[in-house]
Amino acid sequence: MNRAERVFQEVRRKLEGRVYVNLAAKQAVAEAYLKELAADSKRIRELVGWGWLEEDLASLPEHNV
Repeated sequence: MNRAERVFQEVRRKLEGRVYVNLAAKQAVAEAYLKELAADSKRIRELVGWGWLEEDLASLPEHNV
């Protein structure tokens, strides 16, 4: 249930299967893709949100702490 792992999996899919000149080139692609994801809040919500979990959390009574 690690939400960050789903983002990392998406980045790995983007990076794998390509040959890079060097590590810096691969890092540049990863950074560009992370910026692209960060700008797309809908895509991030799809990656890290689980409908069932959000529904369950929304159904809990609110407590004042």
